[in-house]
Amino acid sequence: MGRYTSNDNKSMQCNPNNGRYWSSRGYDDEDCSYNYEGSYFGLGSRLSNEQKELGYKYWKELVDCISINLSGKKLIFMEKVLGHPNHLRHPAGDDISFLFKNVLKEKASYKDLTVKFKSFKDFIENNLNFDLLRSQQEELESNIKSLKDRMSYKHFRDKTTESKISWLNKIERNNSFKFLKRILEEKNFISDDVKRNYIYFNNVYVSNSYIIFQIDPKSQGRVTGGMWDNNWSWMFACHSFDLKSAKPKVVHENFEDFFTCNLD
Repeated sequence: MGRYTSNDNKSMQCNPNNGRYWSSRGYDDEDCSYNYEGSYFGLGSRLSNEQKELGYKYWKELVDCISINLSGKKLIFMEKVLGHPNHLRHPAGDDISFLFKNVLKEKASYKDLTVKFKSFKDFIENNLNFDLLRSQQEELESNIKSLKDRMSYKHFRDKTTESKISWLNKIERNNSFKFLKRILEEKNFISDDVKRNYIYFNNVYVSNSYIIFQIDPKSQGRVTGGMWDNNWSWMFACHSFDLKSAKPKVVHENFEDFFTCNLD
């Protein structure tokens, strides 16, 4: 058998499938808190500042992996059920203030958004190359499947392996392109009434480089009226306005107005 050399050690430290890759970058299984489905993003209190910054770096890579690039912004679309943040399933779904301050390192402003659905759909379809996004999505999922298959065949599965698989699962499951397609195309996700009128994003977070759109498909407006006089009207989502006004203070008829305003 050949002797173990420094080159062997260097090779191990450059291989993400080897435990030395992670330990050489400051990860220590004994010091990590697995609050995020076994991932290192729990960032336990015993970690040093350097280790935390490394965790934040990988967390940011995860957020970037699931985003869509458009006009210098990274767009993230995700479901947000009121009162039930899906923080265990989505890397941008837990503490947004913490995410922007420590991970993305940008200051974000908050608003909600009520906008004509057609203008939102037209803007997205006119400014995004869906064929390119689809091919990128397929390539990403293929690479993820390959990596997970290779990890699954390890005879001993350690915490590092479980952490990486959890990290890959989040990319595969929460890709914004996949969720955006649900909003635009899936019949039972956003109703046809909404698609003929206004869509409501209950939380929108805007920074220099990111826009995070959170939507609750069940907290949308609806058509109201009587069958006898055929007098139908649109009622905005009750969470989007002051109950005294029955209408949001700002209603965007053109999504581009909202988007370009936040690029200034």
